[in-house]
Amino acid sequence: MRTLAWWKYRARRLLGRPQRVDFLRPASPGGVGAEVGAFRGEFSPYLLVALKPSELHLVDAWWTLYGSHYPDWGAYSDFGRLET
Repeated sequence: MRTLAWWKYRARRLLGRPQRVDFLRPASPGGVGAEVGAFRGEFSPYLLVALKPSELHLVDAWWTLYGSHYPDWGAYSDFGRLET
């Protein structure tokens, strides 16, 4: 059974995006990994689908820098309403 993350991964790969999944090719599936700078976690499903890690740690230090909300970076940060 395919998950929604898998279908999104396949659709974006067919469209040629995102290119950053290409750097995952040398990595071995089933390992332990970390995504440093996860922000909204948009790339995290690609890591899960492509690598099938036994553990995945998502790390982000935005709270330390900005407090409870991200700066107003337009729609990307919901105009400053997105919580860290």
